[in-house]
Amino acid sequence: MEDCVEINSSDEGEPERIGISSASCSPLPHSERSNTPVSANLRQQQQRITRRTENGQLKKLETDPKFLANFNPNTSRREKRKLNRKSTPLVVPKTTGIYNERGIHRETGKDMCDCLDMSCPGCHFPCQCCGSSKCGPHCRVTRKWMYESIEHDAKDLVIRNKLMIKK
Repeated sequence: MEDCVEINSSDEGEPERIGISSASCSPLPHSERSNTPVSANLRQQQQRITRRTENGQLKKLETDPKFLANFNPNTSRREKRKLNRKSTPLVVPKTTGIYNERGIHRETGKDMCDCLDMSCPGCHFPCQCCGSSKCGPHCRVTRKWMYESIEHDAKDLVIRNKLMIKK
């Protein structure tokens, strides 16, 4: 009885009890409670609602038998949007330099020192960028030019670059 609330109605002289369940708050015994018009009416409404939803769902499936027949998660619009959102354009590194990333001449494939001697194992200090001892004061990997010739002032000696291709 503690879950019930008494409400006086103007039409009837007796207070009406409303609570969590009208059947549990009824002062009538259990056998008489099931036959009361209030509890019977509630049961009928609940059955109608469940029948309506069940029938509605069944009716919907009967009218549209091809529901999700063409569904493919690999080609759905949502998956396509997700892939397009994450895709980034591929950045292809430019090969504009004369030397590759290891300091080798791109056109000839030879690894010549900056002193322009083909047999030199490397006569310079190790490069700060690539670590090669064949780079002069500027790293071969990052530069876009090459030495054409070396002139010695004390001697009348000029060393020409053998990798320079005359056009």
